[in-house]
Amino acid sequence: MYKSCRILNKITNQISCGQIDTELVSLAEYELVEIPDDGKIYEPIEDPPYYQEKTQSLEEYRQALLETIENLKQTPFPISITDTSSESGSYYLNLQDSTILKLLVLLKKAEIIGQAADEFINANTGISEYKTFTLTAIQGVQAEVIQKDDFLKLKANQVKNALTIEDLQFIELELEEF
Repeated sequence: MYKSCRILNKITNQISCGQIDTELVSLAEYELVEIPDDGKIYEPIEDPPYYQEKTQSLEEYRQALLETIENLKQTPFPISITDTSSESGSYYLNLQDSTILKLLVLLKKAEIIGQAADEFINANTGISEYKTFTLTAIQGVQAEVIQKDDFLKLKANQVKNALTIEDLQFIELELEEF
């Protein structure tokens, strides 16, 4: 009988998802060991149970959180905006420099002629659309983007200055709520 689970191969020290023979698992010479599927990282060891939870150093944890923040900057998020035809929609934006620059250009155009048009990805349909927005609508989007960008910059600075793993865990919880 087989069981699907996370497994450790004692010979190769590889951890993967697979099947384990429940009748052979009690034999010392059987090369596969079930490890918990609890989202934690485990590393192989020589003695039973043949694995242990991997502990991250402060610096490893810090680097992982900085990567998470960078990924959040690149991940598109929906933002609601109403165009000049009073049609409201959700569009995807991200916090990369190109998106922020795009908003600044739109804002400058709208300041000059009262409105500006550009291509946006519709968050509901996934289709690119050209829309025209008023200065007020663009300023509202800009404020929300700046708020999100400032939050991530603040968290990156807090990660860099954190003195304990507990500090980093608290920041990680705040990022999960982002």
